[in-house]
Amino acid sequence: HQELKDKLQAAKEKVLRLHKQKRMWFEKMMRAVRCSINNVEELDCIEAEEAEEE
Repeated sequence: HQELKDKLQAAKEKVLRLHKQKRMWFEKMMRAVRCSINNVEELDCIEAEEAEEE
């Protein structure tokens, strides 16, 4: 019984993690579209430059 609870909890945590990751990628891609950026590498470079400025 406890083993099933542990597996269920692990699955819930994984789903939450995946939702957060999906939201992060969605926001990242929307920003890329707004800035007319064509690839993830270019977006990563821009984000790294902005992080250095902060």
